[in-house]
Amino acid sequence: MNSIEMPSFRWSAGWFRRLPPLWVALLLPVGWVGDGTPARAAGGAAPIDRATRNRVVDAVARYVEKNYVVADLGPVIAGSIRRNQKKGAYEKIADAEALKSRLTADLQAAVPDRHLKVLYSAEARPMRETPDEPSAEEEAQHRLDAARQNFAIERAEQLDGNVGYLKMRKFEDPALAGETLVAAMRFLSHTDALLIDLRRNGGGYGAMVDLFISYFFGDEPVHVADAYDRSTGETSQSWSLPYVPGPRYKDKPVYIITGERTFSAAEGFTYCLQKMGRAVVVGDTTGGGAHFVHIFQIDPHFAVMVPVGTVKSTVTGSDWEGTGVIPDVAVPADSAVQTAHRLALEKLLESTTDASWADWLRELIGEMKAESQPQRDQAN
Repeated sequence: MNSIEMPSFRWSAGWFRRLPPLWVALLLPVGWVGDGTPARAAGGAAPIDRATRNRVVDAVARYVEKNYVVADLGPVIAGSIRRNQKKGAYEKIADAEALKSRLTADLQAAVPDRHLKVLYSAEARPMRETPDEPSAEEEAQHRLDAARQNFAIERAEQLDGNVGYLKMRKFEDPALAGETLVAAMRFLSHTDALLIDLRRNGGGYGAMVDLFISYFFGDEPVHVADAYDRSTGETSQSWSLPYVPGPRYKDKPVYIITGERTFSAAEGFTYCLQKMGRAVVVGDTTGGGAHFVHIFQIDPHFAVMVPVGTVKSTVTGSDWEGTGVIPDVAVPADSAVQTAHRLALEKLLESTTDASWADWLRELIGEMKAESQPQRDQAN
């Protein structure tokens, strides 16, 4: 087994900025905090008075009603918030974090959309028309954090049988992470099949999806997906790129490994490659978040993240919202890498004409089956 320590290069930001965006960044900007996300700012939540509470509740209902991607559902969701408000459900909430959590829970009770949530920042943030656009200081912090995590590309390895393995925890901004992805794909370019581990990938930047997905098609652009944006009423197309740095990984078997925590842009990457017959999905059903969002700032401390658009496959004409991506081979996530590796070896065995290599592949497959047999016996 060979592996490589991926370098933290800096690619030309301008080149990647010109990539056609499909999914917006679905990870929260620095400072805004959603349910389950630790705050960067120190000090925790502050007490809030009745006027602030009512202003936040009113604004949440108003923004959702006017902007939610499914126009008919916007008033339904807003109506549930307003009914709760009239019943006094929020009257005793005197803590900002508690209000954020309660409103998020109520929004998602009305419609199970995990991209729909209230955000809170303990540190006052300047009022901006587009609060999802980071400041210079936030961009600098983002670059530093991304570099410390090697731009979310954790592992690139050559497994037994010349099968490649790539583990990604996020689709990072390609202006920062592009060259690291390119280096990984160069390293893996001589493998005969590829496993892409997205079990803990929660999404990220659409431009990174566009770049990565392009490695699995030829030079001729392929129409991958369409994105509808309610805020503009427009539908935009996403195509694979006519050029990518380094060798493409076309005409080779690809297996995407998924889990319940595979979400958002990671699901889009998986769903489109699966439906175009370019990848086999192995693992658990994914989280089910196909919508992209806009952040509406309410005041210096509160904002609401509202899904305003959705991405649909050109093959199915539909998305994975609420259902998740259904794997082709359903196995528990913790055993999915082993299963996908074995499937890749079996696929390679079918196509090889090298007798000695075929013997080696059979030996590897036999060893893997023998190792998994005690686990099956124990489960039974």
